[in-house]
Amino acid sequence: MSSSLKNVTIGTVLPCKFQNNNYYDCEILEIRTNDKNQLEYYVHFTEFNKRLDGWVLGSRLKTDQIKSNKNIHTITPKRLTRTRTLEGRKSNQKGRVVSISQFEKDQQEKENKLRELMKVRNIDTVWFGKCVLEPWYYSPYPTHIIRFRKIYICEFCFNYFDSERSFFRHMIRCNVRHPPGIEIYQEDNLSIFEVDGENSKEYCQNLFLLSKLFLDHKSLTLNTELFLFYILCENDNFGCHIAGYFSKEKHPTEKFNLACILVLPQFQRKGYGKLLISLSYELSKIEKKIGSPEKPLSDLGLITYRNYWSIILVNILKDYIGQSMSLKELSKITYFIPEEIQSTLQWLDLIYFSKPNYFLNLENSQIIKKYTKKFKNTKFINSKLLKWVPYDKYL
Repeated sequence: MSSSLKNVTIGTVLPCKFQNNNYYDCEILEIRTNDKNQLEYYVHFTEFNKRLDGWVLGSRLKTDQIKSNKNIHTITPKRLTRTRTLEGRKSNQKGRVVSISQFEKDQQEKENKLRELMKVRNIDTVWFGKCVLEPWYYSPYPTHIIRFRKIYICEFCFNYFDSERSFFRHMIRCNVRHPPGIEIYQEDNLSIFEVDGENSKEYCQNLFLLSKLFLDHKSLTLNTELFLFYILCENDNFGCHIAGYFSKEKHPTEKFNLACILVLPQFQRKGYGKLLISLSYELSKIEKKIGSPEKPLSDLGLITYRNYWSIILVNILKDYIGQSMSLKELSKITYFIPEEIQSTLQWLDLIYFSKPNYFLNLENSQIIKKYTKKFKNTKFINSKLLKWVPYDKYL
């Protein structure tokens, strides 16, 4: 090890060569020795999303420009709701101070350890159907399954294996060829199935684990009975291959019409994200409830949603040039919440504020042309082909 690399420890912040050969600040999250007895450093580029994290050799680090050896992601435990117990009560002159119970301390310690664990991607390769994928994030698969940092997943039932042999033995026996639910939509070679998380717990729990490989902003829950899952599939003679999905709470406490959305990497840039978003709003229209996705959205999710909102709004407003329309009226037409309509129009620079009202500014013909063209090229749900009944109707 060079003397300069001796100063590089977990938590060190220094420049590292990125994919474009430029240098950006990164934080060292973990250090290991590879098969060639070389030290490798797991780096997080502080200016970029975690999916770009990865292992690098010391030659890519600028060890003469170390900026910090302090872990910038050190977690300060939040103050918990404190339980008042006879043993835990203490007093001082200013008033009563209640100590945190041992159970809460243990829970906080577990959460902190999990956060630290989730910083580093724990799987390098995923064999999924005909594709070999590189995960973006940590997913809590059982330790014995990922001991080789490689995992094999059945694309029909999502069962997972640690060896190619076990995987192929499963594929010979597996007779699942479509999601275990009701087909609510079919057009061309695409199908969408509604799967109840209560009736298909193992399937949906395995789907959650798969999702965490490509979603970082959503907390993992295996309490699947609270959700419905809408699985988008590409169909061929062999079966229905999952391309993406979104989940939806059966009884949302707020105006959420979508909890979590994912298009698998091998199916991205096909317009499937907007197609799934389109479905979520078609379901809202049937329910007669204005809806919104659960926050926070990922960076890719925000881009997809903002594009979808822009496409829909521009293609409504272009027919109202010279006329007035309120946010509430737009909300009734689109089933978007007014706040998202307002923020989207501001992002497009198609609205301005003059106390106490907002006014449309539809003079930017380039924006109108751009999103009118996108509208023609975007695939939406054909409501005439949708066969769906709200969950409450089943009760």
